Amino acid sequence: MLTVLELFSLHRKFLVYNLVMRNLKVKYRRSVLGFLWTLLIPLSQAAIYYIVFLKILRIQIEHYVPFILSGVMFWTFFANTLSEGMESLLINSSLLTKIPIPLQTFPWVAALSHGINLALAIPVIVIAMLLDGISLTPAFLLVPALLGGILVIAFGISLTFALVMVFFRDLRYVLALLLQVWMYATPVFYREQMIPESMRWILWANPIGLIFSSLHKVVLLGVPPPASELLGIFGWVLVSIIAAQWALLLGRRRGVVEWL
Repeated sequence: MLTVLELFSLHRKFLVYNLVMRNLKVKYRRSVLGFLWTLLIPLSQAAIYYIVFLKILRIQIEHYVPFILSGVMFWTFFANTLSEGMESLLINSSLLTKIPIPLQTFPWVAALSHGINLALAIPVIVIAMLLDGISLTPAFLLVPALLGGILVIAFGISLTFALVMVFFRDLRYVLALLLQVWMYATPVFYREQMIPESMRWILWANPIGLIFSSLHKVVLLGVPPPASELLGIFGWVLVSIIAAQWALLLGRRRGVVEWL
C-alpha cells in the first residue's frame, strides 16, 4: 500500500530532490532579479498592509513591521503551496500516465520548493525585528518548527485538493475564493486579541490559525506559545496527513491516473 510516507524512502528522496531543484531553476530562469522576487512580493504586500492598517485605519499594534512581515511571508507560502500543489497532478499528467511516480510526489515538491523560499526569507524577518528594537530570544528557535508544521499542513491539504481536482476541475475557482476568506479568518495582519472572545474558536478550527498565533508570540513577545497551542498545531498536522492518506487511497481506487 502506497502512503504519503513513501516519499521518505531513499530512492524517492533522490527523485524529490531533483524535482525540487528543477522547480527552483525553472522558476528563476531568465529572470533578472531571480530569487529576489520571492522577497519583493511579500515585502510589497507587507508595505501595503502597513500603510492601510497602521497609517490609514490607524490600528494600534506595537512592532507592526515585523508583525505584518512575518504574517505575510508565512501566508504567501501557504497560499502559493496550495495553489501550485493543487494543480501539480494535472500539470504533470504526461509524466504520471507514463512513469509509475507516486501521486503525492508533485504536491510534496511544491511544498518543499516554497518552503525553501520561506526558509531563505527568515533572515529578513530577523532584520526587521532587530531594526524595530526586538531582541532575539531562545523562543525564536521555534520558528523552524512552525515552518515545518505549516509545510506539512499545506502539503496535506494541497494533496487532497489535487486529487479532488482531477475529478472536479472547478476546484481551482473554489480555492481562489476560499483563500480570500481564509486569509481574513487567519491572524495575518491583525492580532488574535482583536478577535472577540466568543469567536476565538475560529483560531482552533482554522488549520493554520494557531501557527500564526504562535508565530506572533515568538516574533513579537519573544516567548514560546502555550503547550495547548503547540498540541493544537500537532493535531492539525496529524489531521492533514490522515486526510491526505485517505484521499490518496480513495483516488487510487477511483483510478485517478486514468482521469488525468
